[in-house]
Amino acid sequence: EYLREARQPKEVLDELRNFLQRHPFRAESWRMLAKVLEEQHQPELAAQAWREATERDVRDEESRAALERLGK
Repeated sequence: EYLREARQPKEVLDELRNFLQRHPFRAESWRMLAKVLEEQHQPELAAQAWREATERDVRDEESRAALERLGK
């Protein structure tokens, strides 16, 4: 959340992508990336990030709901 409030959207996306390259197992980070991508009006990329989150956390209802909302 801090990243989203303190930086420009492109910086946030770059930081999250760099982090996820090193730590792809963190569902929370995939969810944050998905939210930022949705804010940037990139629903296809957001859906991919939401899917990554669900694969890493089988109890992730937030990501499943987001995918349903996006029709994915």
